[in-house]
Order: sequence, then C-alpha cells, then structure tokens
Amino acid sequence: MAFSFSPQLRFVAAAALLMHGANSSGFAQADAPTAEWRETLDRGRSLQKEGRFEEAEAALTEALRQAESYGPQDIRLAASLNSLALLYHSRGMLTSAEPLYARAAEILEAALGADHPDLAKIDSSLVTLLIAQGRPADALPYAERRLRILESQPGASPRDLADALNAVALIHFLTRNFDPAEERQRAALELLERRGSAALPEAADGWSNLGVILAAQSRPREAAEALERALALRANLNQGDSLAAARDLTHLAESYAARLNYAEAEAKLDEALAVRERNLAAPRAEVATALNNLGRLLLEQETPRLAEQRLRQAVDIWQSAAGADHAETAVSLLNLADALVGLGRYQEAAESYDAALEGFRKRLGPDHPRVAEIEAERRRALELAGGPAGPAIAP
Repeated sequence: MAFSFSPQLRFVAAAALLMHGANSSGFAQADAPTAEWRETLDRGRSLQKEGRFEEAEAALTEALRQAESYGPQDIRLAASLNSLALLYHSRGMLTSAEPLYARAAEILEAALGADHPDLAKIDSSLVTLLIAQGRPADALPYAERRLRILESQPGASPRDLADALNAVALIHFLTRNFDPAEERQRAALELLERRGSAALPEAADGWSNLGVILAAQSRPREAAEALERALALRANLNQGDSLAAARDLTHLAESYAARLNYAEAEAKLDEALAVRERNLAAPRAEVATALNNLGRLLLEQETPRLAEQRLRQAVDIWQSAAGADHAETAVSLLNLADALVGLGRYQEAAESYDAALEGFRKRLGPDHPRVAEIEAERRRALELAGGPAGPAIAP
C-alpha cells in the first residue's frame, strides 16, 4: 500500500494586479489603450468562467498582445500573463502555463517589490504546477518565498499560512527530506492551534499529512496517533464519509499492518472501502485501489480465497477504467496471481502472471529486474501445474 500526501495546494488569480487609478507603472486606467486592454482581459476571464475555453484563450492572448505594448515591466503585462497562465493551468496545459507564471512573477517583483502579497499568489500557482509535473525540487524556492511573504504580512490568515507551511512540508516529503517535512507540518498544526483554528478542515489535513510523514520514517505508532486524530476531526466536521477520510483509514491500516495488527488493519481497509463505495464522487480508481490493498493484506494474512475475491474486483475495475496493460491493472493482476498460487490453481496463476507482464514490460521495459522476477514466478507456477514453462508471451 503506497502512502500519499494530502496537499492543500491551489492555484489562484492575483486579482490585485489590476490596480485602481494611477499605479507604480505610471499608467491611468482611464486612458483609451488601458480601457481597451482591460475590457479584453475581462472578456477573456468571463468566457473562461462560462467554459468557453477556446474563445477565452483568444481573448486573453489578445489582451497579452495589447499589454506587450506597455513595456516589459508593466504590471498590466503581468496581469495578462497570469490570466492566460491560469487558463492553461486549469486546462492541464502545464508546460504552456509555467513560463507565463514565471514571467509574471518576475515583472511583479520588479514593479511592486519582493514582499508583495500578489507575488505569493503566483508562487502558489507555480508550486502546484511544478509538483504536478513531478518537479518538487524546482518548486521549493517558490514555496519558501511564498511562506516568507505571508509571514511578513500582519493580516495573513491562519489558513493561508498553514497552507504555505504545508506546501513546503509536501515538497520536503516528496524529495524524501523527512525531518524538515515533519518540522514544517508540525509548525502548521501549531499555528492553527495558536490562532484558534485547530478544528478546521485544514487541521484534519495537517494531521493526516503528519501521519504520512511519520509512517514514511517507519514510526507506525506515532503515525497511527496522528491519523486517528485526523479522522476524529473529520468526524466532528461531518466529513466521516469523505474521500479524505477513506484515505486516512487506508493509511491507518498500513500503520496497523506495520505493527502486525492485521485484524485491525483489515477492519480499517474494509471501512475505507465502504466509505469509497458510499461516496458517489469517488473515482472508480479509488475503489479499485482500496480493493487491491485489501486483497494484498488478506494475502499477507494467508487467506488467499478472500484475497482472490477482492483482487478480481480490482482487476475488473482497472481493466474497464484504464485498460489491460495499465500499471495499476498489472499490479492487481500480479497480486491475483499470488493469490491463485496460494490456492494451488497454478495454471490460472500463470495466466495472470502473463497478463501482468504486459503492463510491467510497458512501464519498466523488457529488461527490468522486476520483469525478470515476474517471468520466473510464472515459470514456477507452470512447473507446479505440470505444464511447459516456455517463454512468456510478449505484448
């Protein structure tokens, strides 16, 4: 069972980039070029809210073209860059959004200073984008600058400060720097406690994140205490049937299993699965992952018949949702093969190993050591079945 952090990150518009009256760049909103630019920009934003994305992109691109004429350090240019970046970001066009955010941040810092709160908002967007691209180390300078800016603002909200601390903790967690991750996550929780916000959803997320960090450091007892606290907060907030609660239950099960408390772990995984099945917003992948985790735990408890039932359900969902050679389908097929070996159904196990190999070869390449291990497991299953142990069928 893999641990996953629960980031509170978000990307937001730096709305105050549109200033009233004269500003530090020396333009007045009343002049005709500025009025035309602002009308174009506002139209693009409105079209985006209406879901008319192609038209929105055209309008925002035109606003950017108009803003380029104001000079390379004008905050109207920063506003245009940020707005188009937000559109691309919301549409998953991350490589298109990144340079626009970065240029907007550079202009804003030069025009308004390194401590301006709107710079923190663009930093938040950049952090979210870079983490989504699997580049947490690149996100760290932006996350730390955002935190520094917010800490310098007397009126910064506890939620925003906790979110900024959480972002830095997440980056350290993703780069496997667990000590600073724990330090920042505890700081976020202490801040919420000091500001009277310890019962907010952000606090529940924070305790959940701390549990994940502690589990990654092989501290399952402390991890369980943090996750139980997260679940208690979610129950008080009427979020006991949320997907976040289901994930906390899964992590808690992992902590119990690490302490060899398999019965408690199984009960928590059953509860997590039930929450996901009740939650109409749950992606099918969430249910499939829960079924796979429960099947794997049942295998560890040497109950392969029960494991087979759960794992077949997981395989069916993954094959339908993602395809026969998807990585998660392959993992579930591999676990199913192990269950079938435990039941003495070796020919069926060999067939499941064969099917799993398609996904592992695609994901890891034909010469990866894990592929060789699965091929060896398939051969052993065929030998036990009394059949020929020839080469596995290549995808």
